Amino acid sequence: MKKYLLLFLFGMGGAICRYGIGLLFHETFPWGTFSVNIIGCILLPIVLVFMRETKIISKEYITIIGTGFIGAFTTFSSFIADIITLSNNGKKSMAIIYLFVSLAGGLIATSVSLSICNYAVDKYLKRKG
Repeated sequence: MKKYLLLFLFGMGGAICRYGIGLLFHETFPWGTFSVNIIGCILLPIVLVFMRETKIISKEYITIIGTGFIGAFTTFSSFIADIITLSNNGKKSMAIIYLFVSLAGGLIATSVSLSICNYAVDKYLKRKG
């Protein structure tokens, strides 16, 4: 039961953070959705690689943070809805740019985060030795 309560609370925290970031931006371009998805691409390797490999927290908490907080923080459905909205509002070129910039940005953010995490894990484990 504790696991589900924590999953709920972390999910609620992720959703509240996403909502707050969305409030920071005007609606001419979906910067809020773009930002949370890129931030999520940076955070997930930290949780799944660094925290798991260094055993800073238990596997159960890694799942709760990854699924609860980051899962609720990021949003694929809003990303798709934003593309459709831009396209339907006569901004097809902006929709296409948003699609490709989001995908490329997500891949780059994840790759960089993963590389940094692997480096940090190696340093941490050597120091712990």
